[in-house]
Amino acid sequence: MKPGVHPPLVAALVAGVALAACGGDAAPVARGFDSREVLPLRDATTRLWSLTNDGGDFSLIYSTQPAGAQSPTYWSVDTATGTVQSLGDVQPESITARGDRYSCYLQAGQTAGTETLDIFDLKTLTQSYVYGVLAVAACPTNDGILTAFLADPTTGSPVLSIGPYLALQPVPLSMDVESVGDWLYDASGTPTGVLVAAASATAPGAFGLYTLDLGSYGFTEDVPPMAGSTAWAAGATPAGALQSTTLATGTAQAIRAVGDHFVYARTMSDGGTTMFVGPLTAGPASELALFQAEPFAVSASNVVVYTSDDDGLPVTRAPLVGWTPASIATNSAAGGSTLVLWDDVARLVVACPSSSGASPTGRLSPDGSRALFADRKYGTIPAAVSLLSLGAPQGGNDSCLALTTAGGTGADFSPDGQALAWTVADGPAHAQLWAAAADGSNPRMIGSGAIDGVGFLHGAASERLEFYLDGDVGWIDLHDDPIVFHDIIPQAFDNFPSLGDSWILAGYNYNGQDGTGTLGLINRDTGTKHEISKSVETFTVTAEAPPADGGTADAGSATTAPASVYDVAYLVRGRNASAQDGIWIARVNIDDLAP
Repeated sequence: MKPGVHPPLVAALVAGVALAACGGDAAPVARGFDSREVLPLRDATTRLWSLTNDGGDFSLIYSTQPAGAQSPTYWSVDTATGTVQSLGDVQPESITARGDRYSCYLQAGQTAGTETLDIFDLKTLTQSYVYGVLAVAACPTNDGILTAFLADPTTGSPVLSIGPYLALQPVPLSMDVESVGDWLYDASGTPTGVLVAAASATAPGAFGLYTLDLGSYGFTEDVPPMAGSTAWAAGATPAGALQSTTLATGTAQAIRAVGDHFVYARTMSDGGTTMFVGPLTAGPASELALFQAEPFAVSASNVVVYTSDDDGLPVTRAPLVGWTPASIATNSAAGGSTLVLWDDVARLVVACPSSSGASPTGRLSPDGSRALFADRKYGTIPAAVSLLSLGAPQGGNDSCLALTTAGGTGADFSPDGQALAWTVADGPAHAQLWAAAADGSNPRMIGSGAIDGVGFLHGAASERLEFYLDGDVGWIDLHDDPIVFHDIIPQAFDNFPSLGDSWILAGYNYNGQDGTGTLGLINRDTGTKHEISKSVETFTVTAEAPPADGGTADAGSATTAPASVYDVAYLVRGRNASAQDGIWIARVNIDDLAP
């Protein structure tokens, strides 16, 4: 089937292409792009996880699951030699997070309030653990040095610990640290400091906010223990006392930098806990109260600070900070959770609809004037989607609009900042796709069906959305009237990563009887296909790799710019068993492809 277009989308996307039941091909499977077999293998439980390139040394992690086993067994294979090594039945952390030499993953710790840091060495393929972690600056550097706060075994208090990650040493400090907030970094990403709640030996119960310098280990006071002049911020709901002689402590009380000031929790004279922003040099008070919460009710994991959009472009507004206070989120009598936001430009507190028990995540519009929040209940359950429109820097009003109060599965702004789209689940494998202007006006359902993987394509003027529809992958342009679905990947399987601006690595023409299809490259603009292999069950791809010669131009090239080179690992499983079944590697140079 050639790429084409479906009829206009109306209330429902009924023009999705059904899966074709293609027969097998008796001829040998053609494989392109210098494909070579790395490991003969025919196991129906095989799954490819990650392909890494470390200075030209390629390693592929895959898994198989023996009959009766409760979990899969993970393996690594050296793609140059074919050497296979068992990694056991614990998922390697390089699958979910990658650093330079090390990848790291935090999970719930053995002691309440702590975490365990899993560290995976991508060179030696060994896995190690650091226990009792309260806060960590970053994955170890290439020399294995880690900077973290570990819980004191006796008191549970944070202890700054630095050194080789398997031999961390405590660092003596001149003040008692009881709570850890933002880490500070230089331009190279090296941690240089950290925000902490700390107290001196002469006043052990009076905690202020300090910047701890990781070079000198000296403390600089940012907010004193004794509150200065205080007042409730505009938009806040006053509750409780405004007098305080100490910051609240505990790992759940988040400390964050916001411009040249901070957000932090205080223990109040009446025993309550209140979030503040300060110190401020102008306005009704030096410290503004935002909302009252129970002790340990503000989860650091739910604090989000927005400074730019995902493309790294500057925005015109100062940061926006948000919380979901647990004292509200867990209280059904309070009418469900409320997302509490501090707009630092307008100096205003605003509440947005949010689902009870949800963890909102969000993103700014390209110009920084709006923010979208998409909830997830307990990590995966669809929930509310809200749009916050920020007022003008001087005197404007913020407003929050619920795009959907339940069932939302994601939302995003178009790159041109003029539109937004969101999806709403309306069945186990069925969804509605909605779009509106950037301010939420003129909402319309674009269509419905088996929709997944919705995302805007890059481009400053783009309003093109790419997604799965009833087994195919294609795109629509919100500028079009009527909306038309451009089908580019028929009977798609696996993901469809973009390689360059126009090319997609894609699995297509999936055969449900064989469980395999064709792997190739498809140009989303022209429909041109370049086949890699038939009879492919699954595949994965590295990030962009440097040229084999270290960055110089290929022989005969007129430019010194490095080529866009990708290495693709794929699993071949023919209808009948043969020596060609197994893991193959192909190398794709995007610059060599004719559009």
